[in-house]
Amino acid sequence: MTQDPDSASAPVEYRYEIDRDDRIRFVDWSWLEFARSNGAEDLTLARVIGASLWTFIDGSEVLRVYGLLLERVRRSRAESTIPFRCDAPEVRRDMELRVRVLPDGAVAITGVLIHETPHPRVRVLDTWAPRSRHVVRMCSWCKRTLMGTEWVDVEAADALWADADDGDPPRVRHGICPRCEAVLIRA
Repeated sequence: MTQDPDSASAPVEYRYEIDRDDRIRFVDWSWLEFARSNGAEDLTLARVIGASLWTFIDGSEVLRVYGLLLERVRRSRAESTIPFRCDAPEVRRDMELRVRVLPDGAVAITGVLIHETPHPRVRVLDTWAPRSRHVVRMCSWCKRTLMGTEWVDVEAADALWADADDGDPPRVRHGICPRCEAVLIRA
C-alpha cells in the first residue's frame, strides 16, 4: 500500500473511538488490519472492544503525554492533529493522528497515512528480530532513538547497531523525545 501525496485518491485512514472512561468502543476494519500488519496479529474485535486504551500504549512517558493530549482535547473540544511515524521494518510511514471529541463525550482517533515509502530493512523495528542485551529509548512518535545524549533517526541508529560486536539490535523502551513532547503538549 503506497500512498502518494500527489495523487487524487483519498488518504488511507484507521479509526477508533474511546468512551468517556477511555475504553475502546469502536475500531474500523482498516485499523485492525493495520495493527496486525505491524506485528499485533493477536488483535481481534473481541480482544479490543471494551478494553482500556491504556492497555495498548507502551511506555510511561507516552502514557503521560497521551493522557495530557486527551485531557486537553476533551476540555477544549477542539480537534488536534499531530504528525507521527508508524514504520514497519521495510516501510516508512509518515502519518497524522487526528483526535476530536464526539457529541456524547467520547473521543474519535484517526490515523491518516500521508506517505508510505520503502526503505532498507530497519532491524530494530522488526518485532521478531533477535535482540542484544542492550536497551535503548525510542520515541514512539517520530522513531528517533536516543544515542548517548542525542536523538538520531532510527535508520542511522540501526546502521550503528549492525556494526556492533554481536550485530543484533537492542531491546526498545518506548518513550518520547523532547521535540515530539513539545508538539503533543501544545497540540
